[in-house]
Order: sequence, then structure tokens, then C-alpha cells
Amino acid sequence: APSPGLQDGVATVSQAIAGAKGIELEVSEYYTYLHPDPSTMPEPRLDPGVRVGSLSPVHLDLLNETWPYGG
Repeated sequence: APSPGLQDGVATVSQAIAGAKGIELEVSEYYTYLHPDPSTMPEPRLDPGVRVGSLSPVHLDLLNETWPYGG
């Protein structure tokens, strides 16, 4: 069945391309909700133990070793 919001065939072609690379791609439906006044929403806060940073080419080996989608 076609996925709402996608052009006909996009999901099928995407799954075929991913499958050729050995990756299983599952199509999921989702709904987008828009808040009438986003400025009234609280700022998101990360857990104090979470560090946000940038990746550089120096991180490539570590990323490939620890993230199953690397390489």
C-alpha cells in the first residue's frame, strides 16, 4: 500500500536501494502536529550527562566501530 505523503513508488525504490546495501528499511507512518503558538512552548533541556558536539574526520574510525550504520 502506498504511504501517505510519499510519491508513488518512493517507498518501494528506497527499500530496494537499502536492501542492495544489506540494510532493511521499514516504512513507518507518522503524524505531524503543529502548535498554534510555538513561542509559548518550554525550551527543551538535555540531561546534564549528555554532551553535544561536532564530528570531524578524526572520529571516523570510532564511529564505524561503534555505530552499526557506519562504514
